[in-house]
Amino acid sequence: MITRVPLARLSFGLLSAAFVACNPTLQGAGRGGSGGAAAAPGTTASPARPLVGGVVVALEPPGPLDAAASVFRLRVSGESSLDPTAAALVSGSVSARQLDELTRHKVSATLAKRFVPALIWQDADGGLVLAPTEALPRGKAYTLALGDVAFTAAIQISAGAPMPLPRIWPPTGASATASFGVWCGDAGLPAFDVAAALEPGGPHGALRRGVFNGAVNTTCLRFEADPEPTVGGEVDGGVDGGGEGGWVAPPVVGADAGALAAVALDPRPLQIDGPLTPLVPTSCESNEVAFGPGCATVEDDRVLVRTPPSPLLWAVSGSGSDRVDLVQSTAGEPFILVGLTPLTRVALDVATTNAAGVLARDLVKVTTVAAEPHVVINEVLAHPLGPKPAEEWVELLNDGSVATDLTGYVLVVAGSPTPLPSNVLAPHEFALIITPTFVAEDGLDPSAAPGTLLLQVDRFGKRGLSDSGTQLVLTDASGTEVSSFPAVPKPKAGRSVARRTPACPDADPSCFSLATPTPGGPNGG
Repeated sequence: MITRVPLARLSFGLLSAAFVACNPTLQGAGRGGSGGAAAAPGTTASPARPLVGGVVVALEPPGPLDAAASVFRLRVSGESSLDPTAAALVSGSVSARQLDELTRHKVSATLAKRFVPALIWQDADGGLVLAPTEALPRGKAYTLALGDVAFTAAIQISAGAPMPLPRIWPPTGASATASFGVWCGDAGLPAFDVAAALEPGGPHGALRRGVFNGAVNTTCLRFEADPEPTVGGEVDGGVDGGGEGGWVAPPVVGADAGALAAVALDPRPLQIDGPLTPLVPTSCESNEVAFGPGCATVEDDRVLVRTPPSPLLWAVSGSGSDRVDLVQSTAGEPFILVGLTPLTRVALDVATTNAAGVLARDLVKVTTVAAEPHVVINEVLAHPLGPKPAEEWVELLNDGSVATDLTGYVLVVAGSPTPLPSNVLAPHEFALIITPTFVAEDGLDPSAAPGTLLLQVDRFGKRGLSDSGTQLVLTDASGTEVSSFPAVPKPKAGRSVARRTPACPDADPSCFSLATPTPGGPNGG
C-alpha cells in the first residue's frame, strides 16, 4: 500500500568511535568492566585455547582466528592481569619494534594510524575484552597486540563473512540514551526475542524483531532495555550509572531454539553524544492535518510531511499493509510517503521515537484527492563537456499518474523567467529543456534517451546555467511553484546534479547530488 521512499538520510555510515585513539592509553576502556569472561547473551565464544606465554584468546562468535567474522569480540586472558592501555587491534602485522612501542606506552603516529577503533575493557578476572566498533572488511588481516606481555596473534577476516545489519537509530551526534537501538537490513527476519546486554556494563534488555512493539516489520530488529535499566562499569572516563560513554550490543544474535539464524549487528557504540533536543510539535497550517508530532499535506498518491526540528525515527504503516516506511528526520527535514490510492480513505499508523527512545503513536485517517500530475525538475547539466551554453539542459519528469499541459509553465532561472513552449507531458515521461544551439549527439556528453520530449527555449534566464550552480524554480500556468532545484552541490565538468528520487522533497538538501548524466531516463549514480 505504501512504497518506501528513501527521503531522509539513514544513518548507515559509521560513527566516529568514541574510543579511537592516537595512543593505546586512550584506546583502552576503563577498569571494572562488565565482569566475567562469559559471552554476551545470545552468543557464545569459541573455546578458549592457550597461545604463546600462557595467553588465551577466545573469539566471539566462535571460529578460528584465521576465519573471523566481520563483527567480533576477542576475549583474552593470561597468567596475570592484562593491561587494557597496552592492548590494540592493528591493521596488518606488528613488528617487534612496534610491539615495544605499546609496551613503553610511546606509540608512533605511524602505528597509531593503523589502530582499529575499538572498545577495550578489563573483566573481573583481569582478562580483556576487545570489541571493534566498526565492521571489518572481508579478507583483511589484523594483529592483536598486547604490549605488557609482548604478545601478538594474527586475525584474518573470512572472505565470506556476512555483513552486519546497519544501525539506523539512534542518529549520530544526537543520541541521548543507550536504552534503544534499531538495526535494519533488506531480508526478512523470523520473529524472535533474545535476552541481551550492552557491554561493558551497559543496560540489560532484549533484541526483538520489528522497529516498535506492534509495528509489523520483518527486516529490522531493536534493542530495548529493561524498564529500569542499570548501567554499571566505566569506559575510558565514563561514569557509573550513565553519563558519557559507549556500549556495544552483542556482535551477533545467535540461534534461538533453532528458529533464528545468526545475525551480525553493526557494532557502532550506543552512547550519549549530546543533549536531547526537546520535542516541540509542528504547528499545522489550515491546509494541513496533524501527523503525529508533524503536519501533513494530503495529495493524490502521496502525503507530504513537515517534521519538528528534533531528530525522530518514523515508522508509518497503512491499515491492512505489512509494509512499514522508515524515515529518519533531523533538523525539521520534510519527507514524502508515496504509493497511496487517489480518492481513497486511508488509516495510517504513525509511530515515532526520539533519541531517548520515547515512543509515541497516532492513528491518522485521511482521504486522498483525485489523481494529478507531479512535474518536477529532476536533473540539470550546467557544466557539460561540450560547448556552453549549447549543451546545457534541464530535465523535467511528470512523476504523477495523469498527463499535464505545460502551456503557461515557466522555468525561473536565478530569478529570471523562461517561458516553456506548449506541450503535453505524459505520466512518467521525461522532457529536456534545451536552447536552439543544442546538439543531440556532440560526442562528448551522454545523448538523450530515444523519444525524449525536447522543449526548446531561447535561453536559460539572462546568463544561462552557471558552473557554480543555479537556483531553479518551476511554476505552472497559475504562477504556483510546483518544483524547485537548489544551486548546490556545485556542478563539475561532465557531471549533472540529480534528484535522488522523483518524490524527494525540494527542501531536503540530501535529495540532490552529483551524478552521471542520464538525459531522458532515470537518474544514475
